[in-house]
Amino acid sequence: MQMQNKTKRKKMTMNNAPYNHPFPFYHRLEVTLWVKIKNCLLLLWAVVKILAAIPFVCLAQLLVLIGLFGMTFEESQQGRLSKWRRCVRWIIANLVMPVIVFCCGFWWKIKEKGRRATPEEAPIFVLGPHSSYFDSFVVILLGSPSIVAKMETRNVPVFGNLVTFTQAVYVTRESKESRKEAAELIKQRAQGVYNGSGMPQIYIYPEGTTGNRSSLIKFKRGAFAPGVPVQPVLIRYRNKFDSVTYTFDGLSVLQTVWYSFTQFLVFVEIEYLPVYVPNEAEKNDANLFGENVRRVMSEALQIPMSDYEFEDGIVLEKLREKTQILEKLRSIHQAKKSLSLIKNCYSNEKAMLIQGSSRFKKDGLEWRKDFGEFQREFYNIRSEYVSIPEVLSVFTSFKKENEDTVDVRQYLVLCCHLDNDEIIGIEGVNAMQERIYQMYGISKDDTDDKSLKSLIQDVFELCEKEEIKIKLPNLTDELVGAGGDDDTEAKTDALRHRLALCIEFTKLIADEVTERLPKTYPSIQDRDKPSLKQKSD
Repeated sequence: MQMQNKTKRKKMTMNNAPYNHPFPFYHRLEVTLWVKIKNCLLLLWAVVKILAAIPFVCLAQLLVLIGLFGMTFEESQQGRLSKWRRCVRWIIANLVMPVIVFCCGFWWKIKEKGRRATPEEAPIFVLGPHSSYFDSFVVILLGSPSIVAKMETRNVPVFGNLVTFTQAVYVTRESKESRKEAAELIKQRAQGVYNGSGMPQIYIYPEGTTGNRSSLIKFKRGAFAPGVPVQPVLIRYRNKFDSVTYTFDGLSVLQTVWYSFTQFLVFVEIEYLPVYVPNEAEKNDANLFGENVRRVMSEALQIPMSDYEFEDGIVLEKLREKTQILEKLRSIHQAKKSLSLIKNCYSNEKAMLIQGSSRFKKDGLEWRKDFGEFQREFYNIRSEYVSIPEVLSVFTSFKKENEDTVDVRQYLVLCCHLDNDEIIGIEGVNAMQERIYQMYGISKDDTDDKSLKSLIQDVFELCEKEEIKIKLPNLTDELVGAGGDDDTEAKTDALRHRLALCIEFTKLIADEVTERLPKTYPSIQDRDKPSLKQKSD
C-alpha cells in the first residue's frame, strides 16, 4: 500500500522580514579556550579515525573500479546496471561505506515516520535542510541512491568514481544548456523509476545550496518537475558545537573538517517523512508542488520557510569577499570609537541622507567634500589644521585615485547601516531603498536598468559585468529576452531585489562589526529542533 501525505495542500508564501529569524547564509562559532584545548587533546583521536577509514576507502575504490570495468562514462549514465554490477554496488553502499562513515566519527540515528519508500513508491528523495559537505554521508546511509552532482565531482580523487557508480546525474551549473539537459534527464529517470525501470532512486537537495539550518530557503523546481511522488528526508545534527555547517559566510572547508574531526563523535539524525503524492494541480505546477513539500518539511523541522534562495547567498559572499564594504564599515566604526562619538554619532549622516537630493538641488550644494569639510561635518573637528589619522583613513578609503574630494553618498549609506536604529525589518529596508533613490535622483518607478546597475555599483561595489546576474522570476525561457514590457519589468524587479539584498546583507555585516550579533550564530535554539513526536515523548 502506497504511503501518502494527507496534509492539506495549499500554496504557501512568506514575506521574509530581516531579523525576524536568522539569516540562512551566515554561520559563526564561538571558539573558546576550552574548545581549543579539547581539539588539541582529540587530535590523536582524529588521526586514529582517519587511519581506520583509509583501508575501507581503498576497498571501496577497488570495488568501484571492478564495478566500472569495461563500461564507458556514457554507459554508466544510461539504463539499468547488470546484475553483478548491482551486487558490487550493494556491497559498497551497505557494507563498506557505512563503516567509513563510522570511522570518520559520525554516529547516526534513523527515525522513521512511516518507512523508507521503495523506488516505485517514491523515485525521488528530497533532503533538507542542506548545510554541510558531510551531508554526503547521509546519502551513504540511504543506500547510495543516484545523486545530482556538479560535473567537477567526476574528477575528485577516489570519490569521483564512487559518485559515478551511483549513476549520478551530472550538471554544469554555469551552463544553461547543461542545467536544461540535467532537468530533462532527472524527469526521464524519475518517471522511469516510478514505472519500474530498475534504476536507483534519485536524491536531491532542493535548496540547491547549503545554509545554517535555521530556515528552509526556496526550493528549486528540478525535483518536482517530473510530477512523481517524493519522499522528504530530514537531516539534523545534534552536537551543541556546530562544526559541520558550511555556507557562504562562515567556516572555511579546512575549519569545518578540523573542528568536526576533532570532536569525539558527530551525531546525525535522519528522519523519513511520509511519501508526498502530488495532486493534479501540483503535477502541472512544479513551483506549487515544491512549496507544499517545503511547508511539510518546515513544520516537521519546526523552522520557518525563508524567501532567500541560492542566488541570494552569492550576493552576501560577493559583498564580503569582492568589495571593500567590510573594511570601510570597520574604519568608520573605529574612527567614531576613537573620538568617543558614541551617542547619536551618526546624526549628521542620517540627517543628510534623509534630506536626500531635494535639498542639495534646491541649495546648489554638492555631494562631494574635501577632507576639511568631511571631518568638520561628520566628526565635529572644526580646526582645518588638525588631521585625525582614523578620520583620514576613512576619508582615504572612499577617495578615488587622483581626486582630492569624495562623493559622500556611499559613506552616508554605510553609516546608516552601522546605526542601530536604522534598517530594522522589511520597512527599514524599503525606507533605505527610497532614500538611496532620492540621493541618486532615481524614481521608484524608474525602469532604466542602466541607472539601477550604476547605483548598485556605486553604493555596494558590485560590478555589473560579474556580480550582477539578473534572475528573471516566474518567466519562461521563451519570454526571457523577448524584449517585451514583461521582460523589462522583470529585469527591473530583479535589480530592485538585488538592491534590497545588498541593504540587508550590509546591515548584517555592519552588525558583526559593531558586535551586535551573538558570537555563536545561529543559536542551537534556532536549529536542529527535535521532531514533534520526539518532543511529545
